[in-house]
Amino acid sequence: MQRLETMHVIPDTLPTLDPVVDVRLRFPHGPHVRWLTPGSIVSTAVSAHEPEFAIRSFDAGKRSYTIAIVDPDVPDVDSNSYTTALHYLLTDVVLDCTEEAVDKAAARVLVPYVPPVPEKNTGNHRLAVWVFEQRGPALPADLDPAEFDLRSLVKTFRLRPVGAHLWRNKYDSKTDEVRAAHNLGPGRVFSRLRY
Repeated sequence: MQRLETMHVIPDTLPTLDPVVDVRLRFPHGPHVRWLTPGSIVSTAVSAHEPEFAIRSFDAGKRSYTIAIVDPDVPDVDSNSYTTALHYLLTDVVLDCTEEAVDKAAARVLVPYVPPVPEKNTGNHRLAVWVFEQRGPALPADLDPAEFDLRSLVKTFRLRPVGAHLWRNKYDSKTDEVRAAHNLGPGRVFSRLRY
């Protein structure tokens, strides 16, 4: 919670969180095969690989969860502000307090993992991993990542935020290679205007 609040993931992505699950993540390649400390800076070469999750519930009983990864630090030139990009959306993850490994094969992938590739000179990007308990209608398979709004999704489908995690990326020497390998198009270079 401290990292989520001091790095302003709360309230930049969602207003609050009352955690009832422990969320851990790691990347299966590179130096970050161990579970990440929330807020760790990860190279784009490492985060080019889809992360693995472990979710430990503090409550008894089977529950269904949705996992979303969002980047709230995408520059929006038109509004001179930032927008949030969706990098992953997995739903119907069924777990209870005796198991914690997320079996992605048994869940529904609504938006496949898109590696974060921050633009040059945009600083650290926060990649927030939100875990929601599903309490409402099923999420539709035709969600458009370009029209994604996390707060609206939570409200419309009555998702209850129950846990979160966070890592950070910034433009580095491997970012352009990751862009090319995943067909993410050319990046932009941001700079400050001098008056």
